[in-house]
Amino acid sequence: METTIKKNIYKLFDADVDYHFLTTFRAELNRQCNLMLVPAAIVAIFSWLPYIPLDMSLFSEIRVIILFRLGFTLLGIVILILHFTPFFKNKNYWLLFSLICYLELASPVIAGLVKADSAYMTGYAMLVLLIPLLPFNKIHSITMMSSSLFLFIAIGFFSKINFDTWGEIYGLNNLAAATLVSFIGIFVLDNIRKVGYEKNKLNYLTNMKLKVATMDIFQINEELKTADTFKSKLLEIAAHDLRNPLQGIIECIRILEGEVKEDRLTAQKLHAIHRSTENMLRLITRLLKSLSIESGKLVLNKRDVDIGKLAETVISESKPNFEKKNQKILFTAEEKCMVNGDEMLLKEVFENLLSNAVKFSFPGKSIWVNVGRHGSVVTFSVRDEGPGLNEEDKKKMFGRFQKLSAKPTGGESSTGLGLAITRDLIEMHDGKIRAESEPGQGSTFIVRIPKASAYFV
Repeated sequence: METTIKKNIYKLFDADVDYHFLTTFRAELNRQCNLMLVPAAIVAIFSWLPYIPLDMSLFSEIRVIILFRLGFTLLGIVILILHFTPFFKNKNYWLLFSLICYLELASPVIAGLVKADSAYMTGYAMLVLLIPLLPFNKIHSITMMSSSLFLFIAIGFFSKINFDTWGEIYGLNNLAAATLVSFIGIFVLDNIRKVGYEKNKLNYLTNMKLKVATMDIFQINEELKTADTFKSKLLEIAAHDLRNPLQGIIECIRILEGEVKEDRLTAQKLHAIHRSTENMLRLITRLLKSLSIESGKLVLNKRDVDIGKLAETVISESKPNFEKKNQKILFTAEEKCMVNGDEMLLKEVFENLLSNAVKFSFPGKSIWVNVGRHGSVVTFSVRDEGPGLNEEDKKKMFGRFQKLSAKPTGGESSTGLGLAITRDLIEMHDGKIRAESEPGQGSTFIVRIPKASAYFV
């Protein structure tokens, strides 16, 4: 199979499946951190910057607060730079984790040093709530939050926070509620992430199997196409090479038939040979026609054709066949049923349909042929009183080399190509064919072909 075709198939699947499975859950977390790192760092840095001048004016005597503020800003800038370096390409988890760790550890220190000021306590509680939302491993999130709370308690004790004002109590309550929600969130969201990872893993493996199966099917189809092309070419060569000798044999038989008229037994044998040879020639001719249609070599020689007159000609030429079986043709046609098409090929369509009606109808029965105009189309129908078609016949009747349940009633031969060729020729004229039939009720084949544009009323 060609490499470009393979690539196109893979592109099709890559467009449909935008999730690319990673080998471990940690790798999946790193992928999510990669998506969050830059926006998280930028938001954190810019939201932190205004507090530097504020704390410098409010808490100038507590220099550690200013150092934490400046340190976080510097850390955020360094992490942003490292994010775009090749060495840290697959370490975004640790970059984001270190950024959030610093923020979570700096916040309780600052909140403790300013003696649980309500504004700082609210900000600290919000950071605690932020932890479960970030794609960190459960144990890392719990360790980070526990360390943060321990620092706050230690610094609070060092700063002698007594929580004796409503603001301090309100801030402590917020922090306690945030801690409880955060702990629950860590476990719940960690479970959701793991379940999502397993589902994505299963989807990925299923799609990979589907991709491999599709590639196998595509390759098999390519091999079948190659084999079918080879088969068609082989049949075409064989049919061409057989047709000319058969025509020569038929001519020789005709000459011999004229010379042995008096010898009745020999004449009968020659007639049987003649009939079998003509059946073989008919099969080869139909096979060549089918192959030429399939390969697109058959070219239509279009002109305006009167379908009514064409049908009348076909009935007249077929007269010996239906008279031999004592059948009656009931023919009706409207005037100027004109289509733009190939007269010889359309004639073959009618010959096939009428021949089938005669072939599969019992002796003494009637066959109805009707040609008419219906809006923008010309219709041609052939109805017989044959054995009809069952549901299985209807499914396969237009296939090549398909034998139907009905058998010819006069010992005629059937190639299994007539209806297939008929359908192809009709479709080449932008027409359609359908069959209406029930077992034991006969069959009606209806052809619809667009009317010639010059005859639209």
